[in-house]
Parts: sequence; C-alpha cells; structure tokens
Amino acid sequence: MDDDQLKDMAAAACQEALAFGVSEEAFMKLARSVRERICAAIKAEDDHCATGDYMLDSDDCIKVARGEWERPDYTFGANPMPNPDAQGRR
Repeated sequence: MDDDQLKDMAAAACQEALAFGVSEEAFMKLARSVRERICAAIKAEDDHCATGDYMLDSDDCIKVARGEWERPDYTFGANPMPNPDAQGRR
C-alpha cells in the first residue's frame, strides 16, 4: 500500500470515526478494516507470485504493507523471479 492509498484510507477512517462518535468501538472497526486491507494486499501479491512459483516471505510481506514491494514481471521474456537484492535482501 503506497502513501496515496494510505492517505485515502486515513481520510475514510477519519470520516468513519467521526460518524461513529470517535469511540473505542469505532477505532476497533477501523483497525480491523486496516488489517483486512493489508492482508488482502499481501494475498494479492502472494497469489501473483505463485504464478512464477515464488512465495512471499515475511520481509516481502512487510514491503507490501509499506508500499515498497516491486511486483515481479512474469510476462514472456521477463526475469521471472524477484531479485533479492532489489527487494532489499541479501
């Protein structure tokens, strides 16, 4: 999730919190929503990578959540596997 997506989510969350009276329940609803969006983003990238017989590790998942993940290109002729150095791993 990149900064623009995070900003959109924060704006929606603010409106939701205000609509619910900025209570603990509202913030729990927000936290659950954020968690689900992050999980969905990780699953989408992991599903994409499964096409190239690659499975995300924990560092990859953190990069997805922070918007730093570089999606591998599995089109014909492309380098099918992510470059660990490009992803910040050694």
